[in-house]
Amino acid sequence: MVAVKDAVSAVNAYLRSFPDLLDPKSPRLEETEFDQASGQWVITVSYETEPSGLAKIGDSRQRLYRVFRVGESGEVLSMKERSLSSGPRDANRKPDA
Repeated sequence: MVAVKDAVSAVNAYLRSFPDLLDPKSPRLEETEFDQASGQWVITVSYETEPSGLAKIGDSRQRLYRVFRVGESGEVLSMKERSLSSGPRDANRKPDA
């Protein structure tokens, strides 16, 4: 099993290997989780995106969230966009039953 620091480093290198497609500004590590069933690290990273259209007026930068799966050998296996529910998360809120 690859160490979490190595998995995060692999994700960072992967993100930066697509400068024409992904231009991550202010990348931030959000979550790491080891998936026991698959033996993979699931890593969530966010980064700022440039505003477009009318959003440029207020320069309301947004953060884009990506979920990466890193295999046992340390290679990035997948990257998916993660959508967030509207509104802030309440850490004290109990999950729905």
